[in-house]
Amino acid sequence: MNTILFPTKYFTETTGNRALVLGGGGSTGNAWLIGVIAGLFGAGLDVTTADMTVGTSAGSTAAAQIAGASPTELFAATVAAPPRHATTPTGSDRGRVTPRPVATHLESFLAIIAAAADVTDMRRRMGAAALAKEAASDGSWPARWRATVASRLPSQRWPERSLVITAIDAYTGEPVVFDRHSGVDLVDAVAASCASGGLPYG
Repeated sequence: MNTILFPTKYFTETTGNRALVLGGGGSTGNAWLIGVIAGLFGAGLDVTTADMTVGTSAGSTAAAQIAGASPTELFAATVAAPPRHATTPTGSDRGRVTPRPVATHLESFLAIIAAAADVTDMRRRMGAAALAKEAASDGSWPARWRATVASRLPSQRWPERSLVITAIDAYTGEPVVFDRHSGVDLVDAVAASCASGGLPYG
């Protein structure tokens, strides 16, 4: 449901002329972006000094991360061994959790894309499907997703430099842009931009 919307109205003569735009890709995309940024940094090119950083989906996480820590620190954290978890996850009823196959999500998304009249209609249909799933859920998703996103950010405060996070309004299918003047916490902006699993956040 996410697209890269370059917010030209935010990019004025006062902000300079260099922008870093980071796209999506899930957790793998987030790690890849950090790896590229760290590699460039190690080679002498610090892209985190761009006059504006724009992030969408996984790119919103990476954009917020590089605003709160150095590329070297982020790369070290990315390649560090993950914490060990129980091999059999359990839900609140202590029963086995059955993960939904990725193929099921893909089939649903492809059906929505095929039925859409245009890109805006597709985004609106995706939003409607996500809202329907949310209505049928137990309501725990937003808090859990927010905690997950917050745990990934070195700082949960908007930086002073220009950082813009893009998302999609699940009700209208229209693009939404967040920055430090939007009245939305950084964690919430990132959570909305990279909400996954067919469920909305906001």
